[in-house]
Amino acid sequence: MTTATMPKKQVPARIDTEVLEALRLASDAAGMSIAKYLEDLLVSNLKTSGRLPMDFLPSKAQWGGIRNKKTEPSE
Repeated sequence: MTTATMPKKQVPARIDTEVLEALRLASDAAGMSIAKYLEDLLVSNLKTSGRLPMDFLPSKAQWGGIRNKKTEPSE
């Protein structure tokens, strides 16, 4: 599916500690979470290898709601 309608799923994974540390450094430098950084890497690789269509867009996070309402700080 090429639209952002598919729900996200958690997937447990075992990752070497040195690889995880490198991922942490790379994701921090990119200003994103490790999960988002990994997803971006995977999507890019899967598009390049032809496993995903080039117009595929990952779904947005399903939590947090709409945040366009400004609120006054509470005292």
